[in-house]
Amino acid sequence: MAKFTLIEQPAPGDEIPDPTTNPQWHTGDQWLIVERILVDGSGQRGTFVTVGTVLQVSANNDPLIAFHATNRITRTGPGHPGGDISTQGVFRFSDFNNPVVIAIVGGTGEFSKARGTVTLDNGQFTFDVS
Repeated sequence: MAKFTLIEQPAPGDEIPDPTTNPQWHTGDQWLIVERILVDGSGQRGTFVTVGTVLQVSANNDPLIAFHATNRITRTGPGHPGGDISTQGVFRFSDFNNPVVIAIVGGTGEFSKARGTVTLDNGQFTFDVS
């Protein structure tokens, strides 16, 4: 269906706390990011909303987090109505030292029944949607 990359635009106050410089995480802690902006150079835009729950905390305060995210994609041009891409998975903060691949588990609109992956690498979201 499509492969495209959007760059995240963090806003003050919506950062995910760095576990190496913040107080100890605890099992059951939650974090939330609401409508962080994603953009590319061609006018394609999106946002993502994610909620995660800490499942386990390692001895070095590296939490294991289960999450679900909704990526709302606004496309330009006829025949591209946009829609939502749903993702979910589990990661540790230390995983972000390398690109992280996340499962696409569904969607709406143009992305109805979407499957594929999103690769997160230094603030870039590369969607490979089928």
